[in-house]
Amino acid sequence: MKVNLTQSILSTAAQMFGGDERIRVRPGSPMTDGTNVYLPGFKENMEPEEAMLVRGYFAHECAHILYKSFSPAAQRIIR
Repeated sequence: MKVNLTQSILSTAAQMFGGDERIRVRPGSPMTDGTNVYLPGFKENMEPEEAMLVRGYFAHECAHILYKSFSPAAQRIIR
C-alpha cells in the first residue's frame, strides 16, 4: 500500500506537534531551525519503508522544536 506524505500534510502535523502554526516542512537534509523542518524524501505514493524513514526524521526534528533543543545559532534567530 502506497503512502502519501506531502509537504502540506507534514507541515500541518508539525504545527500540531510543535504547537506553532508558523512551522513549515521543506525539502532538504534533516534539520530544524525552530520554524522550518527540513526533511529528505517526502513525496506522494511512497513505499511503506520510505514513509517509515521520513516519519522517523519528522519525529526527531519535531522533538527538537517541542523541547527547544536546536543549535545556538538557530536559537538566536528565533528569539
